[in-house]
Amino acid sequence: MGFDWSVGVCIEYAQEIEIDMLLTLSRFATRCLMFFDDRGATESRKKVKLPGEVLTWEDEDLRDSSDGILFSDTEDEVEAMDADRRKLYREVKDWFGKEDDDDLMTEMETSGDLISKCLQKAVEELLPGHGGDFELRVHNWGGAYGESDHGAKDQLVYIAYNKFKTVTAEGGLDVGRGGVNVPWGYKMTHIGAQQECAEINASFAVIVEKLGLRAIGDPGLKLITNASGG
Repeated sequence: MGFDWSVGVCIEYAQEIEIDMLLTLSRFATRCLMFFDDRGATESRKKVKLPGEVLTWEDEDLRDSSDGILFSDTEDEVEAMDADRRKLYREVKDWFGKEDDDDLMTEMETSGDLISKCLQKAVEELLPGHGGDFELRVHNWGGAYGESDHGAKDQLVYIAYNKFKTVTAEGGLDVGRGGVNVPWGYKMTHIGAQQECAEINASFAVIVEKLGLRAIGDPGLKLITNASGG
């Protein structure tokens, strides 16, 4: 057997976030569908778990006990959703209910759009009319046989501002058992100046804070590279 590999390069306006892949991502999606802007809400409603909240060791013990599952979704919460959110909710539950974790992780690159739609529902609550301006990107299986180096990671999750079009060098080349998404030769790709950076960054700050997320670094134009193989 040979070594199959690929390399990708793009530029996006993005905010990296901390989030685990499997169970946490599923919970993140369903809590996004149940999220509401709590400004002016009663104290009891403010106790609803945020999408970005994580389980402590004590929470893990409670989840595995007979006393109940923390972060589990109640029927009342599901019924309170509108039809579109309930549809997304069922799709998330079906997707993460797959028995084969390897298949699930492989599909995550192409099925991340489903999780992104859940995020957009929550963002719409916070920034009316702008929910569709932000998307969640989920990248997994980076590195050579899952091993990364020079500060790279084997998985990357971030929120992208999609009004800034993803930039690639375009073109490509075929090199046997792998590929690179840049053309042969030299090519300079212009990155347009962003006039509304302060407004975009303020929106990212609201999303991170209100959804209980944990940001990694500051938002901005990011050169995102991926080299994977195995």
